[in-house]
Formats: sequence, structure tokens, C-alpha cells
Amino acid sequence: NEPNEFVKKQRAVLREQNRPRQSFYESIVTVGGKEVVIFGAGAYGKSCCMDLFDGGFDIIAFCDNNQTLWGDSLYGIKIISPNDLKNIKNKKDICFIIANKTHASEIEEQLVNIGINRVHIVRYNK
Repeated sequence: NEPNEFVKKQRAVLREQNRPRQSFYESIVTVGGKEVVIFGAGAYGKSCCMDLFDGGFDIIAFCDNNQTLWGDSLYGIKIISPNDLKNIKNKKDICFIIANKTHASEIEEQLVNIGINRVHIVRYNK
């Protein structure tokens, strides 16, 4: 009966639903700016990619431990090996996003061992 009240309530619901995504975006910008590498080219990585596209981020590469994916692309973005991360320039300006629920801790240690500073690593939690 009250269209204005209905619209206000719907906007509040949408803001609440988008709060985790906005927080995720803010953490990426804080640690690395707008360029990201997504570690994980599976379903979780694809979901992360879609969220990042919506947020206007520049995904420079996917990275994955699955050797059969290396050299392929996903959404037009190249999938590289973890070893290839050593060759990425300006690592301090890039956010490395772990998009893997099961092995996130192991992947974080792998990134640190490659030379990625822990402050540039963000976990994607959908």
C-alpha cells in the first residue's frame, strides 16, 4: 500500500546484501590497487572473477596449480603457473586473491614462498 516504504525497504535489503562484496573490494584496493591476480581457476575463481568484473578491477592473470590449465585462458585472461608469478613486475602494486576454499592456507604459504608479501594477499570468501 505504501510504494515509497517498499522501495526504501528493498534498497536497504540490497545494501545489506552488497556489504560483503563492498568490503571485499575495499580490502583489494587497500593492499594493491585495481590490478589483481586470481589464484584458482575453478568454480570459485570464476565466481571471484565475475565479482571483480562487476567492481571494475583489472584481472591480469589467473594462476593455478593444475598444470593442464597452464597456457589456457578463462574469460580471455591467461592462466599461468605459480612459477610464472616470479616474473610479474610491480608485485607491490598487485593484489593476489586466493579463490580456493579447500587449500587457501597452503596457497597462501605457496605465494609467500614465491616472494609475495602477505599484505598483498586477500582471500575470496563467497
